[in-house]
Amino acid sequence: MMTQTPDTAAAERRRRRPTSARIWNRRIHNYVGLYFLVFIWLFALSGLLLNHSDWTFAEFWPSAKNRPALRSCSGRRPRAIWRSLET
Repeated sequence: MMTQTPDTAAAERRRRRPTSARIWNRRIHNYVGLYFLVFIWLFALSGLLLNHSDWTFAEFWPSAKNRPALRSCSGRRPRAIWRSLET
């Protein structure tokens, strides 16, 4: 049986017991990871939806209607544009 010196016993206790900084670091890491997990799911689902438009739940895409611009705003002042939108 090996005898432990005070230095090795203290080092062993430090390894066993996490410090408060490590606990806070672990908690923050978990919550930030959960926060970013929401965005990962968002991008994954939207990517599947846009890349696999032949799936049945994605069939709304061909029925989407694109509307052309009704009036051109190029070369006009903001007040003239506002007046044309009011009528």
